Amino acid sequence: MKPVFFLSLMNGAAWGGSEELWFRTALWMSRHGHKIGVSCYDWPEKQSRIDDLKNAGCSIYLLPNKKGLFKKRAIKKTLGLIPFSEYGLVVISQGGWEEILHSPFINLYKKFPAYVVLNHNYNENAVLSFTKQKLLQQWVSGAQMNFGATQKIFEVMERKFNIRIDKKQTLINPITFHPDNAANPYPAFVDDICIWVMLAELDIARKAQDVLIQTLSSSKWKSRNWQLHLY
Repeated sequence: MKPVFFLSLMNGAAWGGSEELWFRTALWMSRHGHKIGVSCYDWPEKQSRIDDLKNAGCSIYLLPNKKGLFKKRAIKKTLGLIPFSEYGLVVISQGGWEEILHSPFINLYKKFPAYVVLNHNYNENAVLSFTKQKLLQQWVSGAQMNFGATQKIFEVMERKFNIRIDKKQTLINPITFHPDNAANPYPAFVDDICIWVMLAELDIARKAQDVLIQTLSSSKWKSRNWQLHLY
């Protein structure tokens, strides 16, 4: 198998569920003898994961994360040090859907021998200039595959920006907690109450807890015996 390079552009927080897919894949591949490169933003909070990648044999290129006028220049310099030509495939993971449209990443796809893009979010209210819409189409068309955490990502991109996405597929993120090794029997209802659990950051723009609560506020669901726990 050709070497693979993972480029994570997520920088809204030190770590998130969007990182788990590329991180676990990079670890597994490197531990099984594949040449793997990784580039992500430098956060002290993710040092233990960077150490895991290094110990597995990955080559690491950390993107500068200091605030200031020269941040973009520093990131561009680091990107220039990455030997993309030595890798057969580049996997770009975005915390959202449009990080690739910002400097210094806008024309980076031209350096890749082949690439796929992982999109983890969408924005119904986003506005893109004609130039950025054209750039997004170039990124999408040039990718071997465009992955999305939900089909809704592609629907919004196609509807709002007239983007044609021929190569697309919904991905499944792994869970980020460690369940018990032995599965327990499904618990019986207590007092006939059905308990639902939602595990997600409390952020209605991205996780839509408000939509869930509004739905459960209808008369049909009010008459049913349930509890909702938000974690």
